[in-house]
Amino acid sequence: MNQTAITQHLSEMREKYLDKKSACDMAQGRERSRKMVKIKKKLVTLERERCQKLLGQRDPSQIDAKIEEQKKLYSQCCRQK
Repeated sequence: MNQTAITQHLSEMREKYLDKKSACDMAQGRERSRKMVKIKKKLVTLERERCQKLLGQRDPSQIDAKIEEQKKLYSQCCRQK
C-alpha cells in the first residue's frame, strides 16, 4: 500500500471509531446488548421454573405471564436497533 492509501484508510477509521456520534452509538449498542443478554438469561430461568411446575403438576400461569412480559421487553430491545 502506498502512503496516500494508508492515510485515507486511517482517516476513515478515525471517522468511524473516534467520531463522537459513532462512539455514542457504539456505547448505546453495547448497553442494549447487555440488556438483551440479561433478558435472555431471565427467560431461561423462567422456562426452567415453568418446566418444574409442569413436572410437579402445578399451575404455571404466573410464570407464563412473566415469560410473556420478558418476551415483550426483548422484542422492544430488538426494535430499538
